[in-house]
Amino acid sequence: MVAKLYRLGGVSMRVDRCAVLLIGLVIFATHAFALQVSANPSPITATVTKASPQVTFTASVTLEANDDAVAVSVISATPGIGISGPTYITASGTYQYTLLFPSTPGTYTGTVVFKATGSSGAEYQVSFNVAVTAWESKLKDFFETGVMYKINVGTDGYLLKIKDQTDSTITLYFDGATYTIAKGDSEIVKENLKIQVVDIYSSGAVLEFFTDGDSVTAAKYSESTGTSVGTTLASDDLSGFHFLVSKYSKYIQQGMAYTLTVALVNDTDYRVYMKDIYFENTTVTPEGEKPTRLEDYQMPSYLDPGQELTLKVTVDTRGLDVSKTYTPSLIALGRIGEQDVRAQVDFYITVVEAVQTGEQQATPTTGGSTSSSTDTSSTTTPKTMVIQIVPENPQPGDTVTIYVRDAKTNDYVNAEVSVNGEKKSTFTAEWCQTYRITATAQGYVATTKSVTIKCRNLNITYDPQNPEEGDIVNFTVTDADTGELVTAQIKVDGKPIAGASWTAVAGTHTVTATAQGYSPKSLIIRVKETPVTVLSQIPTTLQVNQEVNITISREAPWEVYDQNGVLIASGKSSIIQFSPPDGGVYTVKVEGKELAQISVEKPKAFGGFSGNMIWILAGAGLLLVIYDSWRKRKGSTAPAKKPTPATVGFDLRPKPRIAMPTGGEGENQ
Repeated sequence: MVAKLYRLGGVSMRVDRCAVLLIGLVIFATHAFALQVSANPSPITATVTKASPQVTFTASVTLEANDDAVAVSVISATPGIGISGPTYITASGTYQYTLLFPSTPGTYTGTVVFKATGSSGAEYQVSFNVAVTAWESKLKDFFETGVMYKINVGTDGYLLKIKDQTDSTITLYFDGATYTIAKGDSEIVKENLKIQVVDIYSSGAVLEFFTDGDSVTAAKYSESTGTSVGTTLASDDLSGFHFLVSKYSKYIQQGMAYTLTVALVNDTDYRVYMKDIYFENTTVTPEGEKPTRLEDYQMPSYLDPGQELTLKVTVDTRGLDVSKTYTPSLIALGRIGEQDVRAQVDFYITVVEAVQTGEQQATPTTGGSTSSSTDTSSTTTPKTMVIQIVPENPQPGDTVTIYVRDAKTNDYVNAEVSVNGEKKSTFTAEWCQTYRITATAQGYVATTKSVTIKCRNLNITYDPQNPEEGDIVNFTVTDADTGELVTAQIKVDGKPIAGASWTAVAGTHTVTATAQGYSPKSLIIRVKETPVTVLSQIPTTLQVNQEVNITISREAPWEVYDQNGVLIASGKSSIIQFSPPDGGVYTVKVEGKELAQISVEKPKAFGGFSGNMIWILAGAGLLLVIYDSWRKRKGSTAPAKKPTPATVGFDLRPKPRIAMPTGGEGENQ
């Protein structure tokens, strides 16, 4: 053995090389065979709500030769913090843990300890600092892109709209501000309101609202009226709520039960709120049995566009009469906007004594004779199968292959497959298309599966930007990603327009563009009313009952009030027409604003005398007549006057000659 002299601190020491090597090996072994743990994240920091005070993390644990096992525990100054996951590890691997905190808001700190129970006794610690907030989940619902909603938080109201979206983010307008939120993330939009993006679909997103206690409600909102929109939908908009099968016929042996699967689908562009699913026209036996019944299921509160609801129906013929056909109907009731929708599938169940499944065969009997017997067996419950597609989440352009497997054994089933009614087992995925796959096979319950391919997004612009009533508005529809022009159908307030031009009508309107391979795109356009102008002369004075006709530039609501503020005429037209029934000053208003004031005079009678003057003159004349009559009556009662005596004297005036008759006696006397 070779030894060497070392001088340490002025002191000479002889150290055996083997001893040095041995010490090094001990130190190496101590580190190499100690517990190894790596946690993600480390340290753990998070903010959670009191409604869901949980934090999940993973830990990769490596046990070495001198580690028998690892015990996992939580050390915290605050009691009540728990951990879920394997707390006694006997093999190396990656494990998932969830820290459970009290629902009381506050900040919680501590450590998660991984401690080896073997000879090394090594530890690894992961610290945590988690804040539990007062947020409570108050509302979780689907919101359509481009639709304005009224969000009520306690006594406060706000406007919300999803302006745009991608596969992973949405742009949210809320109370005058815009937020871009990724799927799974949240944003505090008000001091007492947080919004989280739960999921994103081609036509909108599922949002979850959190508050510190206030209730939250949401409803579609029309800026022009303040009420729910979509109150009236066309029949085509509602017909997409239906069962995949409208009629089902089956012969069933008496006393047997048969289970089948029925699918309810929402093929509309709107969310259908579910109200009820039930059987009607069903028979009840004396024992209280029903031939058709729904198996236990969880009815969702709504079906989104393209979503299916699978129901299991059991047909039970116990207590039913042989050779009789029963016709119950399965009804599903929903609601779109303010309109009820209904889906129905009719059943025709014929009860038979037995179902023949074998063939007659000769069976030898004693004495060498033969007799015929029939091999009969009762029907058995059909097996179920599932549809699988490859790739599982197809993208536009992918070739999709369809497989059918036994739901229990996972074996392949030789089934007849159709896609949207066409028999084929492969298809090429196209943008924004929904493919309904149906599989049928002998001895199996028919099954269906829907696959919806993601959609491209549209963008709508219009000119002029601030249209007024009567303007020609030109719409342009482009691909939101490439900017290329897209040929689309444009609707204004749900009514198609010719081409891409529209004559503006005053008010607030919803413009929607749809195109093959794209999600529908909507926007709100506001059109100003043109001011009303007078096209005819307005009279300043009128006579009672004289007809007035005032022509204005467009149809508008108008009113006429008399001098006492009483409404005497009104209408909505481009001509204001009325006749004043009495004198005074009349006020004409258009759209609630004063247009003119007109004085009305009563006509003068009898050459300009007023009515009062006529009565005064008539009274004076009557008094004169009465006075004259009284005077004459008084003169008839006075004493008669004596005749005046003749005047005595001479009349010296010459008197005319009196002609005498000629001839006869007395002539020239």
